[in-house]
Amino acid sequence: MGRLNGRVAIITGSGQGIGRGIARRYVTEGAAVMIAERNPETGSAVERELRDLGGEARFVPTDVLDASQVTRMVDDTVEHFGRVDILVNNAYAAGHPDRLERKPVADLDLAFRGGPVHTYRAMQAVFPTSSSSAGVG
Repeated sequence: MGRLNGRVAIITGSGQGIGRGIARRYVTEGAAVMIAERNPETGSAVERELRDLGGEARFVPTDVLDASQVTRMVDDTVEHFGRVDILVNNAYAAGHPDRLERKPVADLDLAFRGGPVHTYRAMQAVFPTSSSSAGVG
């Protein structure tokens, strides 16, 4: 019996790298996983991979910089799995790597929108669906 049996998790940026690894681990621990990924090829591939491992997984195309897509990500998860128990805000965008003096201010804006702002939006979208929001006005 896995530590996450019966839990439903959304993992942003789970089409590759660390997010993919988290998704694999969550499935092996018994969680149903919503793969929220901007890239349809890698998102679909991870969905197949997790199912091949015997897990319950679904891919939803999601650009975390777009608030409406974040809302849709949560709505699709609730519609398909019935609820959200875990949110892993793994996705991040920061522009191209370069020396600080050559980086445009637009990259700083992207880093904030792709980091703390998307994390905040995703938490706001998930909170009303979670049991922890009961009784909170």
